[in-house]
Amino acid sequence: MNTNTIAFPNLGLGPWEVNKFLIQAGNFKVAWYGIIITIGIVLAVLYTIKRGKQEGFTTDDVLDYAIWVVLIGILGARLYYVAMTWGRYESFLDVFAIWNGGLAIYGGVIGALL
Repeated sequence: MNTNTIAFPNLGLGPWEVNKFLIQAGNFKVAWYGIIITIGIVLAVLYTIKRGKQEGFTTDDVLDYAIWVVLIGILGARLYYVAMTWGRYESFLDVFAIWNGGLAIYGGVIGALL
């Protein structure tokens, strides 16, 4: 199934059927949640740059730090997902098959905080 249902019943809005993927070309797919998370990361970095200038940090300082935080956050998200779904993997190489699904936002937050 390639659609999700979105509704806000207490506000009297919806339900709407929304395609899960913004772009689909063969095996290449870009999911909406990936776009939304990416926009969130970009907005967080832009806000941090603005606040960092007020605190005396340069844009380069913030960007250098953001690269590491995002990468470690993605690693943490994958590790958390794998730990919570360990029984699904038939071989160790399946752990690295991120394209089959598998990032958990909790792990991303934990990884980024560490």
